[in-house]
Amino acid sequence: MKKIVVFGSTGKIGIYLIDYLKNIGFINYKENEPNQYEINSVTFFMTNKCNLKCKYCYINQDDVSTNKEMDEITSKKCIDYLLKISKKEFLVINFFGGEPLLNFDVIKSTIDYCHRLDRKFVFSVTTNGTLLDAKTMDFFLKNDVVINISIDGNNIINDSNRIYTNGQGSHSKILESVLKLRNETNLRAMSTITDQNLDLVSLFKYLDNLNFYEVNMSPAYNVLVGDKFDLYINNYIELIRYARKLLKEKE
Repeated sequence: MKKIVVFGSTGKIGIYLIDYLKNIGFINYKENEPNQYEINSVTFFMTNKCNLKCKYCYINQDDVSTNKEMDEITSKKCIDYLLKISKKEFLVINFFGGEPLLNFDVIKSTIDYCHRLDRKFVFSVTTNGTLLDAKTMDFFLKNDVVINISIDGNNIINDSNRIYTNGQGSHSKILESVLKLRNETNLRAMSTITDQNLDLVSLFKYLDNLNFYEVNMSPAYNVLVGDKFDLYINNYIELIRYARKLLKEKE
């Protein structure tokens, strides 16, 4: 059974969904659990730059002042600070962007630095999947880096939003990366929900057939407004029902 993670709901609707998930056993949260707020994870925003120009993106690629990158010195300082404030056995480092692979050298140096320390680390990278090549794939696999690939559905759905600067769709390149990696490691799918992929059950089935180990879905709030967000909530609940059905079939 694949994991289904759907997040991003806030306000009264979010509270309703959280209560619903608690009641059906999807959320098991213990109040006042010791040390539950101790930090053990940090997300490195590697760069604002990206080789895609997704229509719902929150970064203004036309603003050159936003084209900033994390450097090696800053990354090491962050690691050192995390070591200082956290006593957790495992520390989690997430590489994010922009497109983090545009700053791959610092990702590599950060992981190499962590391996020289007397702590255990878990690494993950969230990438649009178009820049994964033999070099980056080999490094991530050798270092057990969890690979999260942004993909919004099939070629028609994905390419309605996730496009290159020239307007060309990115699905074929993403699929190429997925097919190379899916039998080598447990891939996670990161799907942004817009009015183009509101059928969440169909979206899950598509990504499940690509052998993604985990499917994460998050709504684009700048796109899903008014009736569209209400429809998202209804389809969210249908996805939960579908997941419960799959779980019962596994019993």
